[in-house]
Amino acid sequence: MRGARPLLFVLTLILMLGSSVIVYSQSSSDCKHLVDLLVETKVVSTGQVNSSSIELKFDDTSLKDYAILVTGPDKEPKIFKHKEKKFDDLKPGQYDILIIDRRGCFKQLIIKVK
Repeated sequence: MRGARPLLFVLTLILMLGSSVIVYSQSSSDCKHLVDLLVETKVVSTGQVNSSSIELKFDDTSLKDYAILVTGPDKEPKIFKHKEKKFDDLKPGQYDILIIDRRGCFKQLIIKVK
């Protein structure tokens, strides 16, 4: 699955942003708003299968239009465009979360659920 993630990321950006938007390099100063974004994470684990949750807390006023891509051990990658910041019914394992804006800038979070 690790090898498929970069391809999935690129395909996600193409689908989300459309072909008319220029994708900037993550190291570009245009991505500073996401690189510097402070994200607080809260993981609630009950020890039972499919009963954990991840909650993200961050100020999204500077992001305007963005999406959150969640990949993990219990489900196919899912894109959230409605500014959802809580993800429920998760199995134990590692979750990769990408916060992606319209410019193609992103912030990656790797969260382990026990």
